[in-house]
Amino acid sequence: MKKDNKFFEDFSKLASSAFASAATMRRELSDYMRQYVESFVKKMDFVTKDELEVVKKIALQTDKELQQLKKKYMNIEETKSPKKQEKSKVVNQKPKSSSAKKVVDS
Repeated sequence: MKKDNKFFEDFSKLASSAFASAATMRRELSDYMRQYVESFVKKMDFVTKDELEVVKKIALQTDKELQQLKKKYMNIEETKSPKKQEKSKVVNQKPKSSSAKKVVDS
């Protein structure tokens, strides 16, 4: 019986040390993976949420300014375009009849 008890005692010590080793290995692997992922993310040079918010605000402000400039440009083009159309009508007018006499200064 003592031989059986010794066997089970040794087996239980071996099993508990194996489980302890496995738990330690799991913790070490988990720590290693966390460090690896953190270093990978740092290498990727991601921006922080605060930096992203600042860039969004700048983009929205720039978009508003662009829209205002487009409106100003369109207003300027609208004020110029009727004058151009009037000039082009005068320049492009052709005589109604081709048999019109040409006057030549002599």
